[in-house]
Amino acid sequence: MKKLLLIAAALTTTTASAASLMQTVTVTATVVSACQVDGVTRGSFTYDAINGIAANSATNATAKFKCNLGTVPTLDTTLTPQTGALNFGANGLVATYSIGSDNGLVNAAGGTDTTFSVTAAAATGQWAVANNTYSATLDINVTF
Repeated sequence: MKKLLLIAAALTTTTASAASLMQTVTVTATVVSACQVDGVTRGSFTYDAINGIAANSATNATAKFKCNLGTVPTLDTTLTPQTGALNFGANGLVATYSIGSDNGLVNAAGGTDTTFSVTAAAATGQWAVANNTYSATLDINVTF
């Protein structure tokens, strides 16, 4: 029994209580504006020299941008004027365009979707344009 008491006493004397400290740290997250192209549709119209194409009568071309909440892209008019000429080639149709925006709508994921629509118009009387299918491209530049 003496041996057990000595062992117990030895164990008690060698056990030290650990000290502890706690410090709270702060982690900061800065969310920056982010957007990506989320869809593009091709616009089209049929032209005849008698009737032309009235503004807003063509199928609109669109570019959709998906952004984080609170970020709404705007048309960079220094790179893409809001209105201008569409270039259908040297002997192609003379047409103009206009770009509009839905100014951003909250999407199902909680971010913001902004769609830019391009409408085309072409005046009557362009008799020198041959029957053909012509294509023009337009870059839509945005800032956010």
